[in-house]
Amino acid sequence: MSVFDKSQSQKGGFERLLAKIPGFKGYLSKECRRESDKIERDLIAKAFDESREPLRRTVQKVADTGNFDSLRCISGMEPLEKLIEKIGNRIRFADYGYSGFFDTIKVDDAALERMYQFDLGMYEKAEQLSKRTRELPGLAGDADALKAEIEMLTQLVREIDKEFDLREKVLLT
Repeated sequence: MSVFDKSQSQKGGFERLLAKIPGFKGYLSKECRRESDKIERDLIAKAFDESREPLRRTVQKVADTGNFDSLRCISGMEPLEKLIEKIGNRIRFADYGYSGFFDTIKVDDAALERMYQFDLGMYEKAEQLSKRTRELPGLAGDADALKAEIEMLTQLVREIDKEFDLREKVLLT
């Protein structure tokens, strides 16, 4: 059950009464979608945020081992962490999936469904990133593997960042 479906099923008596007013039911439904969209985006952003902690642990672990080759590799960690933070914030503060009741641009249900599918893809990418960053501390003693993984993660995060640029187009097509 989606966040939207769950929130629809948990309406109180007042909301059910308001839904009887002609035209108001659609407004309530869209407001519920807007709130659901915010909850979903916060969940996705949190998944990206959680990917940053293993990066910090890796830096600490490399520093503790004193492996000079690995120390040189971690210079790419800070830009990677900043990029992950940027994506999390872009998702967290992105436009809502529904334009307001009096806005000039209306978003139809098909566009909302496309956006939900897009956001689901973003969540899956965040989970993939999180899984890979959790494995990073284990590479602290292997400079070559660490460097390769940092480069692959950086490329993955850049691709996700570019892909997120398409979110607005998904709404407007």
